[in-house]
Amino acid sequence: MIAYINWNQVNDVIGYGLDVATDNGFINYILHNKDISNVTVYSVSGLNINTPYYYRVRAYNADGLSSYSNTISVRTITGVK
Repeated sequence: MIAYINWNQVNDVIGYGLDVATDNGFINYILHNKDISNVTVYSVSGLNINTPYYYRVRAYNADGLSSYSNTISVRTITGVK
């Protein structure tokens, strides 16, 4: 299962660090601080069907890292016909 996640662009950013977890406390990570360059849409593969996931991002530039974004929750689905 693949999920496409997205967020809004931040000005003066070099890239983003992405966290994806199976819990909203980010204890059980699927991805942790994954450097995904300067994109605002990313596909995460290997997810289970009909399962909730949580993600957040941090922007970075030459001055350092931002704080985390709000946590977004998503649920994978079995498919659309």
